[in-house]
Order: sequence, then C-alpha cells, then structure tokens
Amino acid sequence: MDGRRINLNSAGLSVILQETALDARKAEILIDARPFWDYSELRMLPGFGKKTLLKLADVATVVPPQPININMCSAEDLQSIPGVGIVLARRIVADRPYGSLEDVALVKGISTTVMHVLRQRSVAVIAIHDNNAESVWSNTVPMDINICDEELLLQLPGVGPKLARRIVSRRPLDHIDDLREVKGIGATQFEKLSSLCEVSATVAQGMQADFVEDDTWFSEGVVENSGFESSLALPQVANPVMSLVAYEAAVDQEIRRRIPLLLSGWLVATVIIIGLFLLENYGFISINLSR
Repeated sequence: MDGRRINLNSAGLSVILQETALDARKAEILIDARPFWDYSELRMLPGFGKKTLLKLADVATVVPPQPININMCSAEDLQSIPGVGIVLARRIVADRPYGSLEDVALVKGISTTVMHVLRQRSVAVIAIHDNNAESVWSNTVPMDINICDEELLLQLPGVGPKLARRIVSRRPLDHIDDLREVKGIGATQFEKLSSLCEVSATVAQGMQADFVEDDTWFSEGVVENSGFESSLALPQVANPVMSLVAYEAAVDQEIRRRIPLLLSGWLVATVIIIGLFLLENYGFISINLSR
C-alpha cells in the first residue's frame, strides 16, 4: 500500500481481507461494530488481542467519522452515541432545534458523561436563510475541514456547492492557511472561514497508534492511583468522562493489584490460626471458646 494505511471505518470487507491479516470472521465482527472513534475501541471486540492490534496498526488506522448534526439526524443516529437510548433519543429530537450543543444539556436525562460524548461526536447546525439564501454555521465548536462532508461545508457563509467540492478535493489540509490555495477563497472569505473552522492534525498527519502494556492501556490520558477511592468496591474513576475502554483497563489493573494483597491476608490469617492451635496442643496457651 506504499506506506498508506486503510481506514477501518470505511474500508470494505474485500479490502480488509486483502490488506490485513484478519480472517473473515474477525473482519465481519469489525465491520458490524463500526464506527470507531478511537483505535483502542478495537480492543473491546472479541478476538482482538494485543498481538492482533499490533499487526493491524501496521496497515490500518481509525479516522473518526464526521460529527452528526444533532438538529437534523434521526433518532437511530443518536442511538449510536454511547449513553443515548431510544427514550433519550426521542427527547432530543422532540426538543429540536438547538442553537448550540450546550442547549442539549437541558434535555431531561442528559448526564455529564453523555454531554461530553455529544461534544466530541456531534454538532448543532441551523440553516438560516436570508434574502440571498445563504446558510450560516451557528455551532459553538469550530468545523473540522478535514472530516466534515459537503453538506456541512454548505452551512459556512459564502460556501456554495462548487466551493465545497473544491475544499473536499483539496483535503487533507495540513494547516488552516491551506484554504487560501483553494480557488474561489479570497482574503475576505478566508478571514470568515478561519474564524469558524479548524484543521484536524490527526487526520492531516495520519493517526499513529501507540501501544503500551496491558497494565497501562488507557485511551484518554493516564489515570493516576489517586483517581480511585480506597474501598473494597470497584474503583471509582475521578474523571467521570473516562472512556469505557479506559475504565475496563483500570478495573482490570486494580483487581490484579488487589489479588496478591487478598491472598497474602488469607495466608497470614491461616498461619496465625494454625500457630494458635499448635501452641494450645503443646500446652503453651489455653483457648476457651465457650462463655
């Protein structure tokens, strides 16, 4: 593939089988679980262990899908977002339109964790038509030029179908200044677009998959030991928006850390009990269990 890596979110079954070492069963599991927003999410798939992921990273990567427009998407699209079920999806649809993503927080049932995911995976676009039938991008989050589709580009001021296609054909952009090279974007137009858009460095430069040992496999930063409450229950992560993959890895690490402590505690208790009975048997001490 000349050093290029396939996008696991868009590659077809034949391409995956040809370019990777996955068999047909694993390839079908991967396709059924799409889309992926982070490479580490693949670790949750059955049969995708560390060795499989290491081999897969040499020829493939995960380019996050474009954010969904929360003002126009279907209830089924909303249910693809973790934490959004059918009831919550219907509530979100019923309260549309939203002036910004922050307005979604007012919907009954939206938690802090769900809002965090929505900010990452959705946008709030309202098409406002004036006398010139020009639509306006009204989302509080900058539009990512490298991953948005032509429909979203049309929401930008002064961007028509032809200019949208030119921008898409110019991708990936390494920097927002690369928009100046697109035919039809002058100095005035660039000033407007640069204040509303951004360029994703992960897409422009290619996403690199970093691998660490199982004990420290996290997808969103490093979780320090202080992030867990000192109790016998499952660890409570201090960061409530931690990804599911990171939380499972943290739980697994905490369990493995506590098993030796638990076994050593039982071993000490057993030795003490046996020692007491031996001492009583030889008459050194007297143990009276009756009141």
